[in-house]
Amino acid sequence: MQKPPKGILALGFAIAILVAGYLSYRNNQMDRLYAEAMGYPPFFRSSGESTAALKKLSSYRGHRASEMLLDVALGRGPVREFLPETQEEAIKLLGQRKDPEIALSLAKLLQPHEGLGIRRAVASGLKYPACNDECICLILHYLERLWRGDPNHEDRWIDSSGRGSVTATVKKEQEMLYADLYSTLKGAKVETLMNLAGVYGLGTADPSPFALDLVSRLGLNEACPYLVQSDQALKNLSPEFYKAPRAELRSAIASLNCKPTT
Repeated sequence: MQKPPKGILALGFAIAILVAGYLSYRNNQMDRLYAEAMGYPPFFRSSGESTAALKKLSSYRGHRASEMLLDVALGRGPVREFLPETQEEAIKLLGQRKDPEIALSLAKLLQPHEGLGIRRAVASGLKYPACNDECICLILHYLERLWRGDPNHEDRWIDSSGRGSVTATVKKEQEMLYADLYSTLKGAKVETLMNLAGVYGLGTADPSPFALDLVSRLGLNEACPYLVQSDQALKNLSPEFYKAPRAELRSAIASLNCKPTT
């Protein structure tokens, strides 16, 4: 075999040096923006400077940039006390990437103890199809906790009268959060129904009252076959000997105007 001409070898070597130089420069720029967003010395931690750095960092594509943004969004790394505005901005920017793995990581922040701003940013960024089966499961888990009576962080505050201090503005933001989550569930009907059947017993003689309430709230007519199936399963079980949410099931069937199968 003939050896490649020296000119081609030199060109290849030069290209390799240029690529290595570009990658090194790119990584250095990303490291600088990450440090600025985190507020590492010599940078000063302010919401304005941090969010500006995050926006520049989000212009870089690839796994490394995503992981840096996730560090901020999830509160990872040496700095634990992140400014809420900085975390929320990181979550919003990550939501724009429409990556299922990122969506799953963000969905884990849907916990009642997280701040309202964090949960709102997550809810607005979780869109189908990036929010897949596992992501839908996390949304349902959060909504179930609320349905069972777990208060959100902002619901725990008490004013001088001894009553809850949730304002009309906060209530409106909460409703917007729930609306975003309901929209995602309706956009992922197959995944939602799979979870409601597999985790919450929809279609069996033991449907969760939460699942029955949710399908009515969503107006999810595709749940009718499951509801009718649960109804048929319960007809063979006497209420005297078997406890089941029969009234809730009948209410859901009526709400969705489900027709019995022939």
